[in-house]
Amino acid sequence: MMSQLCASDVLAYDYCGYGFSEGEPSEENCIQCIDAAYAYLLQHFAPNRIVLFGRSIGTGPTVDLAVRHPEIRGVILQSPIESCGRAVFGNLASWVGYRMDLFRNYEKVDKVECPVLVMHGTDDDIVPIESGMAIQEARLRVTG
Repeated sequence: MMSQLCASDVLAYDYCGYGFSEGEPSEENCIQCIDAAYAYLLQHFAPNRIVLFGRSIGTGPTVDLAVRHPEIRGVILQSPIESCGRAVFGNLASWVGYRMDLFRNYEKVDKVECPVLVMHGTDDDIVPIESGMAIQEARLRVTG
């Protein structure tokens, strides 16, 4: 449906260990999955025609890829997490367990060079809107 609404081609996939995909869920495996998806897209499209979309925990690999590939056209983040640790335990706990904290978007999102759209609903029961606001504020510090 998204492809029809946007008049675009859309590639959707699951990370290892999520949805119907096999394997163990981990930050490293998620990064490998998004890298494989991006490599596939590059066989069919120029990077400046690719817009990434990530939702919730999927914003972690999405931001990571965008940082490593500034040639990407744009990024859309829906209900972005600041990090897994902050999403579950709050800022203090993520600081105490920093080495175990995954998908630290709060450290990376300001390094994304392409345009970024952040979307977050006020009634989100999973990821607090404050997380989306923090990601947007980090972007505004860069873009003004």
